[in-house]
Amino acid sequence: MEEKEARRILETYADMILRISYSYLRQTYDAEDICQNVILKYLSSHQRFDSREHEKAWIIRTTINACKDLRKSAFFGKTIGLDALPERAVPEEPVSVLPKYW
Repeated sequence: MEEKEARRILETYADMILRISYSYLRQTYDAEDICQNVILKYLSSHQRFDSREHEKAWIIRTTINACKDLRKSAFFGKTIGLDALPERAVPEEPVSVLPKYW
């Protein structure tokens, strides 16, 4: 597949895939992973469609199926994004025993 065609797919469908994925998964990082997987699956499948509507329908269906597969997996729900982690605080006690100027 040509780079031009790959760019067209990315520009045309990436936002739609992200929105569908987020509506199913409610987690941005999982939606981004699904978007990457669906686009890679499309690019590696070498499928040809009769029209843009068939292409769009295939991408929508593949996105929904990928979201359902992820929700069924044992992996889903046991992970969190790095943005959701709290900041790690430095314990005060070891810091207080350090000399003022070291």
